[in-house]
Amino acid sequence: MAKIYRVTLTTEEQILLETILKNNSQTTARAKRCYVLLASDENGDKKWSDRKIEKCYGISIPSIERLRKRFVESGLEAALYGIKQEIKKEKIFDGRVESQLVALRCGEVPSGILTGPYDY
Repeated sequence: MAKIYRVTLTTEEQILLETILKNNSQTTARAKRCYVLLASDENGDKKWSDRKIEKCYGISIPSIERLRKRFVESGLEAALYGIKQEIKKEKIFDGRVESQLVALRCGEVPSGILTGPYDY
């Protein structure tokens, strides 16, 4: 299958990735991303196939493809550190419903309703 996203690193980016590898532990996720980007670089010396990267670094091919896509679309910073996910959760209750719940909770208990475990 042909690669859709191709990694072409500049000389500065290559130097930055190699510097990160020298300063960090070799097993961190960031280090693995550096290795994958350097190995899949079209301008670099390695130019490894996805299968070889998968076997050498223990990263699945879909993960390699996602990393290349993130690099091409969002840049080196996003590829190394990820993109912060924004969680947009819709409100379940609006102000009217919330005020009714508070009124029910703080109000008097209606007669005939058991209030404790021993109310018989």
